This record gives sequence, C-alpha cells and structure tokens, in this order.
Amino acid sequence: MAGYGFLTYTPMGSSSDARDHAVANAAYNAQRDEDSNMKPFSYRTKWRCHVNDCYEVNYSHITHWEFDNASTEVDKCLKCGESRMTFNQLKIVKAEKKELFKARCKCGCNKVIVPNGSPERFDSIPIEAFLEYILPELSVQDICHLSMVSKDLKSYFGANEIWKVLYIHTKVDLFHEEKLDDLSEYKRVANRDEIDSQINKCTMVIQNKSENIPIDIYYCKRSLTVPVRGEQWPIRFKKMSKTPVLPGSDFICYSYPGHQWFCLPTKEWLIRNPQSNIGYSFIIDLLKLVNHNFGKSKKLCFVSTFYQPRTVVPIKGTTQKYDCYKHMLMRLVVCAVKLQIKGTKSRKIEKKVIGDIERLKATLRSHEKLLKETKRDIRGVNYTWEVYNKSRKL
Repeated sequence: MAGYGFLTYTPMGSSSDARDHAVANAAYNAQRDEDSNMKPFSYRTKWRCHVNDCYEVNYSHITHWEFDNASTEVDKCLKCGESRMTFNQLKIVKAEKKELFKARCKCGCNKVIVPNGSPERFDSIPIEAFLEYILPELSVQDICHLSMVSKDLKSYFGANEIWKVLYIHTKVDLFHEEKLDDLSEYKRVANRDEIDSQINKCTMVIQNKSENIPIDIYYCKRSLTVPVRGEQWPIRFKKMSKTPVLPGSDFICYSYPGHQWFCLPTKEWLIRNPQSNIGYSFIIDLLKLVNHNFGKSKKLCFVSTFYQPRTVVPIKGTTQKYDCYKHMLMRLVVCAVKLQIKGTKSRKIEKKVIGDIERLKATLRSHEKLLKETKRDIRGVNYTWEVYNKSRKL
C-alpha cells in the first residue's frame, strides 16, 4: 500500500502502452496518497540542480518523463529553492557549459582544442570541472596510480584542492562508521523472545521534521550469544531505507520489541555539511505506543521524530585549513601500529626467505660439485674402456 510506504512502479519502455500504464499507475498512487494524507517514500528518482552552478542532488517521486509531460507540482531544489529543469532545458545548459571548456578546430578536421590552441590534454581540464564531474568516480588509489603516469599528471593530481576533497570524504566515511558504533547497543545480548516472537509485532513510524536534512534508516541485528573472550562483538548493521527519507516524509515499517534503529543523515549531505551532532538511535518499546493518524483512521504505532538540531558542531578536523591535505589523509588511512606490525612480520619473512635461499644455494653448490666429479669419473671410465678395447684387438 502507498500509505505504508510501498509505491508500485512500472518501468517505461519505448511503447506508448507502457508509458500510459506508468502515468496511470503514478496518478492512481498519488490519489491514494492524497486520500490517506501520507507521502510515499519507496521509489524516488535522483536529479541534480543546474541553476546558477548549484549542483545539488535532489530526489523526487516522479520520473523525468512524467515531469516533462505531466502537469504535476514542480519540484524544488533543497539548496537554492529553484524549480527543476525539464529535459530540454537541462540539455541546453549542459551544451553551453561543455562549450566553455573546449572548442573545435575551424580548418575542417574537427579536432578538439583548448582555447590557447594547444592539443587537448587531461591536465588541461579545469580543476573545478574535475572536482565536480570526474573526482566522485575515482578513489584514492586511482589518484595515486594516475599520478605515476607522467610528471605533468603528478603535478596536476598533486593539487591541494583535490586532496582536500578526498580528505573530507574519508573523514566523513570514518565518522559515519564511528557514529553507528557509538549509537549502537549491540553489546547487550538479545533475548530469543525479542527476535523469534511474532505476537508483539507493531508498526513503526519515523517522521523527518527537519528543514533540509535527508536521512537514512539503519537496523542493528543483535547476537544471541556472548562472544568468546578475546573475540569482538559481531556488528551487523543493515540499511533499511532504499532511498533517503526527505524532509516532511515518513518511513513506515513493521518492527518488534527490543529492536534497535538508527537515524543518520546521508553521506552526501554530511560531505557538504560536516556536522557531528546529528543522528540518534532508539529501541522499540511497546509501552510507548501512541495513536497515529493514517488519513481518516488511527492506529497504535511506535513513533520517532527526527528534528532539526539547534546547534551546529562540526566534525573534528573538517573546518581547519592545512598546507598539505595529502599528508593529513595519510594520517587518517595509515595506522602506525598496524604498519609497524606489518613491517616486523615482513622483516621476519624476509629473513626466513633469505636463509632458505642460502641453504638452497649451498645445496646447489654441493650438487654442482658432485655433478662435476661424476662427469670427470665418466670421462675416466670412457677413456679406460677405449684403452681396454684396443688392447683386446691386439
């Protein structure tokens, strides 16, 4: 049902029947959502704002084809508030921006050249365009490999702006994992009744009442047994929201008593707004069920609300300015203790291998000496045999 967050979507093909079926399906679901006074969350399409170089990633419950051809409510950008562009408008804007970075030769060869007239090179791409379109598809290892191609690429990829973006992305990824670990209470052993019981199933509703923060929903699965001494507790997090829960939307599903849930901002939003005081966890409690409105009807549900934080606490290290972000990134991804242990282990292996090689060399030398003596004995035997045969003929 759409009221419970399930929106049926039929992919549109090239035939008109498929498109008509998709439009009718979307209209039917929209009418059901309007009747139940609820917003669907299941299927959303991603679109990027290109007004005034905004580049904000937004989500919508309608597809691009439905947006361009149907008279529906115009989508707004969460960052700048401008209306969403149609496909034709977006095509014109992208073509204009593409011509700013390159031009073609007028002699008829149609060769791509840069404005200064030199042949197009990878390091001639403006750093702003590289950071926006190419860098999100590359990893730190890819940047390191590209830096070893030539001196020009080493100078290009050594720009502090590139390593600053990689540093912030790595910082947010590490913070996201630490936040999940800090909010979790997985070190409490779950009762089997909490997991296996199907009697106390209840409806859970998570309301996003923030201003501009899309959130992701996670579930922590508990362990039934205490791990053996020396072993770590098993961490099993599962992302339950297929798409981000946008401001003003609800996430609805079934849950059981004792189950733990997490609400955290999306990584894309944290990269643009590195804040550490956003996110919380809660445990389902049957004693805290309240009546929740589902259109004209009410139902007992466990309701949790995500609010906009009053204060802003930045992630440690993201607001400071460094002369070399590459060195700061190395401090994040490299563990000195693990590196030292690995170096000690590698030196032991090296010493063992060198000893094995020396023993093999000694064995080889002894075998070579034995082979040399054997060949000398064979030559002596052959010479003696020849002399013996000659003496018999006499």
